[in-house]
This record gives sequence, C-alpha cells and structure tokens, in this order.
Amino acid sequence: MKRTLSIYVALLVVLLAVAMDSKLEDINAIKKSSEFLYAEATMPTPTGADSTARQMLHEEIIRWTTEQLQEPMDSLSALRLCEEADTMMTSRANMFRVFTFIRKNKVSPMFKLQADEPSLLNDSTKKNLMRRFGNQKKIDNGTLQKVMKARNFFELKEIMEPLKEKGEILDYGKYATAKNPDVCYLIIYDPAGNIKAWLDKGKDPRRNLKTQKPDSISNYRGCGAIWFTIKN
Repeated sequence: MKRTLSIYVALLVVLLAVAMDSKLEDINAIKKSSEFLYAEATMPTPTGADSTARQMLHEEIIRWTTEQLQEPMDSLSALRLCEEADTMMTSRANMFRVFTFIRKNKVSPMFKLQADEPSLLNDSTKKNLMRRFGNQKKIDNGTLQKVMKARNFFELKEIMEPLKEKGEILDYGKYATAKNPDVCYLIIYDPAGNIKAWLDKGKDPRRNLKTQKPDSISNYRGCGAIWFTIKN
C-alpha cells in the first residue's frame, strides 16, 4: 500500500512539473511576442498576486496607449480590460506567481502588426499561441444563441428538439455517441443537470463560448456532456 502511494505521489510530481514547464514555455513565448501587453507579480497568496499583476497591467495599458495613440486610455476602460485579461499561475518556492496578459489589438483596434515585422517566434510557437489564445471570435450564429439560452439539461431538450425539426440543429446526443467529437459543439452539465460550460468545435483546448477563453472537457470531471452539430 505504501509503495503504491509513493508511486502515485512521484507520478503526480512529474505531471505537475510537466504542466509547469508548459506554462513557463507559453509565458516566455508571450513575452517574446510583440502582440501582447503583460504584467506579472509574485506574492505570498494567489489573490494578492492576481490583484497586483492586474494593477500592473492597468498601468501598462495606460503607458502603452499614451505612447502609441498619443493619449492615455481612460482608467475605467483600462480596468475593464484588466478584468478580461488571461492569466497563468505558477509557483516560486512558497510564493505564487501570476502572469496576466492581453492582446494589443484588443486594447486598441487601431494597433496593427506590420507585415514585415521580424518575428521572434518560430512557426510551432505561433501555432501554439493561436491555438490557445487566438480564437476569440464572437458568437454570431443565431442557432447557437438560441441553444445557449438553456440553463439546465431539462430546458435544453425543449429548445433543441424544435430546432432539430426545423433543420437548424442537424443532430445531437450523449458525448459517448459522437462519431467525430472534433466537429461538434459540446454542452457540459453537472450531476444535477445544470449547464456548466459551452465548448466550441475543435480539438482540446477548445474555446469556451461564454468566457471566450481556452477550455477543455477534462476540466469538468464528474460532469456529463452533450454534443450537437448545427447548419452552417
């Protein structure tokens, strides 16, 4: 029993180390890219690190807009952007490190990367960043909007059946019955039937249709999933 526990703990340590290395790789890639504004803070508590990092990002947004657009973004708008920023948390000894970042073209649509700008990122890293953070399109499909009004598993059926009869939804079913999950939207629901997440089509990590951030079905252990396809 003790040997089994030791093996389990060792495996867990290895998995955490791999996950940490992946985060550090992404952080370094973002720092090298000219497409992001970012800030980081290391504090004794996660909330302290997060609050400090977002405050620093707020100052960075003000600084950058002043430099690029010749006038600073107003403080309230900058605060809203900081709330929408993505974050990654790592650890340093017994401290917590929060890295928060946002795309420059989200701060100002006027910002465009020059086509001939020399890139510090290799093709593999560019693809990885786009896969994780680049797919930020708005939900503009009418059928999706209708389906996403459902709050629980029971409301879902009442909405989806009429849409299927109209041909707007091509098909749907339990996740285990999906022949090709990558082409399906996913609805995650908890044991009580409450909907926890709406995930876009594609391979993991998918896009969470509510938060617009990378997400995965593996983040919802103990939950069930419904797949569905819609008419393009």
